Amino acid sequence: MGLVEVVERAGVREVLAKLEEEIAPSLFSGEPKLLHVELPTGYGKSMTSALIAQKIASGEGKLSEYAQRVIHVVPTRYLVEDLVNGSRNLIRDGSVTVRGQCMFFDPSLKDPYFLSDLVFTTFDSYTLNFFKIPVGEVELISSGLSHGHFDVPRYAILSAVNVFDEYHVFAPGDTEVMKATEYESKSWTALNAIIRHLTKSYVPVVLETATPRLDALPSLLNQVRVKPLRIALKLNRDTESHEAVAVYDDAFTNKLLEARYETKLENGSLADILKKYIKEIEKPLLVASNNVKTAVSVYSSLRENGDAETYLIHSLFTLRDRRRLLKRLHSYVKNKREFVVVATQVIEVGVNLDFASAITEVAPLCPLVQRVGRVNRSLEDRTSHVVIVYDNSHEYEKQGTYAGVYDLDQTKNTWDVLREANEKGEIGWRMTVIEESLHSNDETLVTVSAIARKVYGKEPPKINVDYQKILSGLLDIMMGSREALMILKHLGSFVRESIIVPVYVPSEKPEKGSLPIFKSELLIACPAFKLGLDLANGKLETEIANKVLEYRDDSFFAIVEKDGNYEIIKLKSKDLVEGIMRGFVRYEEKWVFLRALVARPDAYSRELGLKVW
Repeated sequence: MGLVEVVERAGVREVLAKLEEEIAPSLFSGEPKLLHVELPTGYGKSMTSALIAQKIASGEGKLSEYAQRVIHVVPTRYLVEDLVNGSRNLIRDGSVTVRGQCMFFDPSLKDPYFLSDLVFTTFDSYTLNFFKIPVGEVELISSGLSHGHFDVPRYAILSAVNVFDEYHVFAPGDTEVMKATEYESKSWTALNAIIRHLTKSYVPVVLETATPRLDALPSLLNQVRVKPLRIALKLNRDTESHEAVAVYDDAFTNKLLEARYETKLENGSLADILKKYIKEIEKPLLVASNNVKTAVSVYSSLRENGDAETYLIHSLFTLRDRRRLLKRLHSYVKNKREFVVVATQVIEVGVNLDFASAITEVAPLCPLVQRVGRVNRSLEDRTSHVVIVYDNSHEYEKQGTYAGVYDLDQTKNTWDVLREANEKGEIGWRMTVIEESLHSNDETLVTVSAIARKVYGKEPPKINVDYQKILSGLLDIMMGSREALMILKHLGSFVRESIIVPVYVPSEKPEKGSLPIFKSELLIACPAFKLGLDLANGKLETEIANKVLEYRDDSFFAIVEKDGNYEIIKLKSKDLVEGIMRGFVRYEEKWVFLRALVARPDAYSRELGLKVW
């Protein structure tokens, strides 16, 4: 998508106009407004941040008097890379400096202090900086070598337009988690605390979503004197709305109406339903699974049967192998080659592939919208097929989860509402619009916005008040980086139920000693619990860990940084757990930074990824 195309989008122009005409003046008047942008997947709303940054950098207008940069927060690190590259290609005149910040990101493009004109970052990195733990100094603070210059990124945040992209994925029930209640007390509560502090500090805030969760707004804005200003598309020029600024985009609306989706709802296992459709359904085909174990099983079955050229994507591949695979698949799409991709939630954001059809396990509505958003992304004039599968065996009543990762009630509710909508007519999966339905040629088209209102209309997401008090306490003037880091070590993470541990995949069996080259492209971001790490209780389940990690002589192999050089050392279980929690370990009478744990070479496959399922 080029600069001219983005600028010409009516919704994008409206966002820029409202920031200048209403949001900035409201900040000056002391009665701040928050901008809530509801636009479909593929519309280009993420690229709007590049235009906002360009406007601010020009020094023209009221917004430039109130903000110095744009900080754009996204759910995954994969999306950071795509948006940085996309923005740099969009604005090539050098008027805006574009950087990113997340785990394993290109060092030449990193901005850990958020001082560039436009910074794309993950929610994890953002919350660390927000709550006084500068991401560029975590290890120095841990080792006692620095008190942390937390005031620098905090200044950058408070002097920026803060954009939260697809913020709905942080809400309870909509995100892949192993412990739904614990996640609820972290991610959503952290976002709530951040929004409250930003709006009280008169900082311009933009919330963006392709799946409106209007039930979430009251809890986000609770006890804050701020009014949401909503921007949304409308299908008909004559549609009026008293709740939002309704934008009519003639060119995009026509494409939305031309791209139709035939949706089928099936009961059974993903593998069985796939067998039913695999030969007849149009390809490239996306097969979306809710967890890695199911994805690997389905992928292996497809490969054995030889029904189609098949590839596997999930979060437990090295950066190098993921990039190689995506490069190949982009080439296949360009050349109109038929293939199948079996993927987990990583396909929902940050993987810009265009599929002809999809077969997906049921999930809450927001993840489903993202998955179907990968189908006919270019909105060509044709009908695409979407099959959604409900497997009763994935209901875990005691845990209250579906497939072990989603809230069970939320998933069931989504299934029931989708079934009702599908009986009424065709589902407009890409139609994040004001209208609830459209009647044309004796057909009824039910919009995804109407479905969202029913799915999320019962009660707003809950905030953990006790956890919110802890986070608010971190913002006290007497609190510093060391104190914040102590609390973080106790919590494990500000936003996750399990911290992420870097795992290094060597090409051959590792040996203790110097590591001449440390290749970040060989790293995998692995949840701690998948490695047998129970950091809350300071324990390590050795039987689980040694199936994945290199383990010899009652010790695990790890990579540390010492005097600017990298070495492979051995750690006992207790030292490994403490090292993960602290970020550094004692080695040869010195404190050295712990960079990664080392995987067993046979525990990783370029075809299947890290075998922790």
